[in-house]
Formats: sequence, C-alpha cells, structure tokens
Amino acid sequence: MKKALLLVLICIFFISGCAINTDVQNNNKINELEERIKMLETELEEKNNYVTWMQEKENLFPAFSNISIEFVRGQTQGDVQKLKEVVADNVLIIEDNDKIYGTYESNGIEIEYMLYDGSSDVIYKDMIIQGYGYLEENEAYVIHIREFFEYQNGEPVSPPTFLNLYFENFEGSWKITGFDFDV
Repeated sequence: MKKALLLVLICIFFISGCAINTDVQNNNKINELEERIKMLETELEEKNNYVTWMQEKENLFPAFSNISIEFVRGQTQGDVQKLKEVVADNVLIIEDNDKIYGTYESNGIEIEYMLYDGSSDVIYKDMIIQGYGYLEENEAYVIHIREFFEYQNGEPVSPPTFLNLYFENFEGSWKITGFDFDV
C-alpha cells in the first residue's frame, strides 16, 4: 500500500509539474501573441492614416487648384479684392501706386513680394500646376505653379516664373498662408 501511495504521489507530482510547465509555456505564448497583436494594430493604424491622408490629398487637389487660379487671376489682373478672398488673415494685401504687394511673416521674418505692377510691359499668358505636396513640419500643403509671361512685343519672358502657394485650413476653409516666387 505504501508503494501504491508513493506511486500516486509521484504521479501527482509529475502531473502537477507538467501542468505548471504547460501553464508557463501557455502564458509565454499568450504574451507573444498579445505583443504581435499590438504590433499589427499599430501597423494597421499607420496604414489607415496613410490611406486617409492620400484620400484627403486627392480630394483637396481640386479645391487647391481653384484657389490657386483665383490667386493668379488676382495677381495678374491687379484685383486686390480677389487676392484678399483667397489669402488667410496673416497675409496682408497692400495696394500702392498701381502696384500690389503681399506680405506675411514666416519663422519670425517678414516676407514681402510685389504681386502686380500696373506699369509693367509684361503680359500674363498662362499657368500650369507643376506639383503638389504636403509639408509635414508645417502641416500645410503646397502647390507649385509655373507662370508664363511675355513682353508686349510677343517675346516670352525667360526663364518662366515659378510660384509656390502654401495652404492651411482655418475653421474648415482652406486659405493661402504664404507664397514665394522662384525662377
């Protein structure tokens, strides 16, 4: 009987040991799977954010294009009112002696560009949107425009002007918050 009791105790000990070992293995496996789930959820969220951003980018392009056209019309026709309609409050449009200036602050520096000169012998001909992008550090969008001008004698102005317009959202409305020119 003692042998049987000893045998039963040994069996219980082995079964308990196996159960504990199995529990540890199961807990480790569960922890690994939980970590993998967290990693996959993070990856899914990043991909969803990217898809949302791409959809937003595609949906915003027509709006930015229209606002850009209005800005260029105002700039090339000397229409102060049209310019004021498409720029944010941080951009000042100033008319002075048949010239129009646009000023704004960027990184603590005041930026000023002449947007229109009524006495110029240069005639606006056309524009092409050359590119479009998102500036993550500013949380702003940018449209790159190539403007074509020619002199009154029909000769094209060379090199063409490149205009960059920067857009930000203010209370559900996209406005131009800055601009610069390049050649």
